[in-house]
Amino acid sequence: MNSFERLALPVKLDLSELGIREAYRLQAVKYHPDAGGSPEIFLALGEAQVCLLSPAKRLREWMKIQQLELEERGSIDSELMDLFTKIAELTQKAEHLIKESELARSILTQKLAEVKRMECREAIQSVLQEVNLQLQNRVFLFTDIEQNIGNFALIYRNLIFLEKWRDSLRSLFSRLI
Repeated sequence: MNSFERLALPVKLDLSELGIREAYRLQAVKYHPDAGGSPEIFLALGEAQVCLLSPAKRLREWMKIQQLELEERGSIDSELMDLFTKIAELTQKAEHLIKESELARSILTQKLAEVKRMECREAIQSVLQEVNLQLQNRVFLFTDIEQNIGNFALIYRNLIFLEKWRDSLRSLFSRLI
């Protein structure tokens, strides 16, 4: 059984996050172990929700159902390479600030480090917005993909990297608090 079937959703790419969460909620109520459901099925429902909430995983699942080959290796859009450079520089700066903050002993040094961390958090939020916009732009292509238009593999690879960068930036942001 695939993730779409588990959540009783149509096999399509253009699903809203709210719709996926609601479908999970309805199935979870029905199959929760406390309501007489199976723990294995309940766990599988959670895995299906995680799969479908990730645009990259949803695309991979959809392509598997359509029996379409997916080349996972290869390049990404050139515009994303510029974004990657920004992320790499920002990550390096943030890691340096984290170490600097850990070594700060005096109140003055700690306060100066806090100001730098606050500025870095703002920069991370800005880049995170760019990443989220790029993710949305790729998700908008799902309608074309369902009509067999576009390079599935390239969109998939772009989504994989964007999701990874988003998660990395979120983690980095929380470490700077």
